[in-house]
Amino acid sequence: MRMKLYLSLEEAFSGGSKEVRYPRETLCPACAGKGQQSGVACAACEGQGILINDYAVMVDFPMGARPEEEIRIAGSGHQGQSRQFGDLIVIIQYKPHTYLDVKGADLHYRHYLGLEQYIEGGSIPVPTMSGIIQVKLPARFPDGGTLRLKDRGLPEREKLPAGSLLITIEHCLPVKLSQKERSVIHKLMNFPSFSPPVDSQGLIPKGDE
Repeated sequence: MRMKLYLSLEEAFSGGSKEVRYPRETLCPACAGKGQQSGVACAACEGQGILINDYAVMVDFPMGARPEEEIRIAGSGHQGQSRQFGDLIVIIQYKPHTYLDVKGADLHYRHYLGLEQYIEGGSIPVPTMSGIIQVKLPARFPDGGTLRLKDRGLPEREKLPAGSLLITIEHCLPVKLSQKERSVIHKLMNFPSFSPPVDSQGLIPKGDE
């Protein structure tokens, strides 16, 4: 039997235990799973040969449990005709996090950069599993560029290395502008630094290779 166990990022990071409840099939004891008694349909299981009951088991998951990782619990699956119980296979799934995405062992955070901070640089707040930290960002950091904080992802365990925290920077451009804002931008565009490098035909040369 297979089922999914949804964990928050904090739970998966720290490890622990969680109870899971599910319907489990067992052979009907009244008819030994045959579905009938003395040629008549078994009243206990209505001729099905099986009973379905609620079942609960504690699932222990390790610190740094990875998405899609499987945990096998022997004897907690359905009961077959051999009268033996199969295994329960629990598949780790992550609940959505407010700030971070998880890919493998790496955590991903997206930060939007305003014009002033793009020009000046400085520090930006970044969420980690140990709290918010300040990360230094150089001036004029490129749009779509990524910073990597080693060993800030899911923790190392057994033969699995620790992940990283990847910070992707996106430039935040205004969508709606007031007339006053448009006027300020128009004045800025008269400065060479704010104008695109076009030639007399309005085209952008390739420049030196």
